Amino acid sequence: AEIRRVLRTGGTFCFVEPHRTPFRSLVDRVTLSPLARLASSLSHRRIILEEEMEDYQNWLKHQDRLHERLLRHGFELVACKRGIFRLFGKWRAI
Repeated sequence: AEIRRVLRTGGTFCFVEPHRTPFRSLVDRVTLSPLARLASSLSHRRIILEEEMEDYQNWLKHQDRLHERLLRHGFELVACKRGIFRLFGKWRAI
């Protein structure tokens, strides 16, 4: 409702969020494994996952709710792209 309030009719709202896929689940498990602590290239991702785990898992569990809410609050879907890691959405206020 807040996004719709501040966006004028015809305005566009875009978002990029994590997308639940088997590949993402695998990468998350590897990132959080004890052996991954030895890989410095995974340290940034591991820290983010550990600090935001509750919000992250809640989003992945309920990501379709965002689409339902946007429809309910006067938006139309312009584009949606689901990748192996991310969900991109583009919505227009109607």
